[in-house]
Amino acid sequence: MKTIEATFDEKRDGFQPIAEGTYPAHCSSFDVNEWKDSKIFNLEFTIADEAENLTVSKLRSDGNNGFVQEVNDEGKSVTISAKYMVGKKFKNNGVWLTPKPAPGESWKNRRYKEFFEALGVSFPSDDGRVALAEVEEHDVVGLPCLVDVKQQNFKNKDGETRTAMKVNSVFPWSDGKRLSADELSSDVPF
Repeated sequence: MKTIEATFDEKRDGFQPIAEGTYPAHCSSFDVNEWKDSKIFNLEFTIADEAENLTVSKLRSDGNNGFVQEVNDEGKSVTISAKYMVGKKFKNNGVWLTPKPAPGESWKNRRYKEFFEALGVSFPSDDGRVALAEVEEHDVVGLPCLVDVKQQNFKNKDGETRTAMKVNSVFPWSDGKRLSADELSSDVPF
């Protein structure tokens, strides 16, 4: 074997798994699908530069395809900068809109209303009655928000259980600034 100068230290150089938590982000992509009489809004969020100021739990492999909290020699939880999260993209679970709900079924649109209002979309209202509108790409791409990223289990088409990190909820980010399409672009210049 030929000796080289390269080294690898699991504690310093190993894979850093995504820590569940709430991160500042921007809506970076938008898609709508139709199913029967409903529409499903699928958004993607990109973690903002401001996440580098956060600290998150340092996780390590549990040796069983999972992760556990790293602890120091005194048994205290270890935290690290969330800088590694900046630029990562996460999709939401899809938000359903039923444009013409049957009488007594307007409740089906509650999550749609709450999700997009938390993202910063304003729907007109009159005396407590909110007039929902169909959100379009230009209404939301670039909007700042806080995203709650959680691990979620699902079954693939073969019936196998898989996991993915997804945006579970969005919350208003009062200090966040909307980004333009150019600012959201992550094209590599080569």
